[in-house]
Amino acid sequence: MADGQRELREFFAPETDDRDFGRIGAEMVGESFVNVGRIRNAPVHWFRLRAGVDFAAEWMNRCR
Repeated sequence: MADGQRELREFFAPETDDRDFGRIGAEMVGESFVNVGRIRNAPVHWFRLRAGVDFAAEWMNRCR
């Protein structure tokens, strides 16, 4: 909003690289901080975000 009016603004998004996310997620499943369960018929995995970020950062430092 600018002066109470909607205004179109362009911006440049940071470049991201998510090509390893599927592999990282698959490797996380066996870790002790990942909980496994079901919601109705769907399998679910949940974990504390900090633990997931730490795992992914370590994985990327080791494997990239």
